[in-house]
Amino acid sequence: MVTMYIGMNDKDLHRQVLADEAFYKAIGEYIESCTIFEAKGLYHGELEKSLKLEIYDENEAYYIEVAKKLCIILNQAEIIVNGKFIAA
Repeated sequence: MVTMYIGMNDKDLHRQVLADEAFYKAIGEYIESCTIFEAKGLYHGELEKSLKLEIYDENEAYYIEVAKKLCIILNQAEIIVNGKFIAA
């Protein structure tokens, strides 16, 4: 299983600018099946809405590349994949 964490605040504006559905749509472009948990997280001391994805696949390398693409699309500084901080 691959676990991915995505904060929902824009990296430049430090607030959520994309609607939840935009996040789900972007994720769905690259990940066919997963479970998504909505949570709150802290990133550099800043509280934000976050998503935890559980992906029942072992191809970590693929999801690292997905995380790099999603960083750009969702304007994220980094996304966590199996405990590794991934940037675009």
